[in-house]
Amino acid sequence: MTDGEWKNLCGAIGRGELSEDRRFATLAARKQNEEELNQMVEAWTVQFTPEEVTDRMQAAQIPCGIVQNAKDVFSDEQLGQRNYFLDIGPYRDGTVRPYGATFWFI
Repeated sequence: MTDGEWKNLCGAIGRGELSEDRRFATLAARKQNEEELNQMVEAWTVQFTPEEVTDRMQAAQIPCGIVQNAKDVFSDEQLGQRNYFLDIGPYRDGTVRPYGATFWFI
């Protein structure tokens, strides 16, 4: 994370004073105090849904995205609309829905 992104993050989480805190002044300092920093960021993120956190971070020009688990992936409406899943069946007790190809040949 660049120093500019760090300042943006501090503002986005309502902790602007952290951008001037010596414990977090440089990337090396942030790494050295990573556990404390992670606790502060976690205390902020648990107040929001993953989508809300992503929207707020992106609005603050901080690169981020949601890490999805398998349930999230399979219920992702956009992936469904893009035919990312391939229903294969019948197979044993029903159909199987593996991930589809991440690319398509045209």
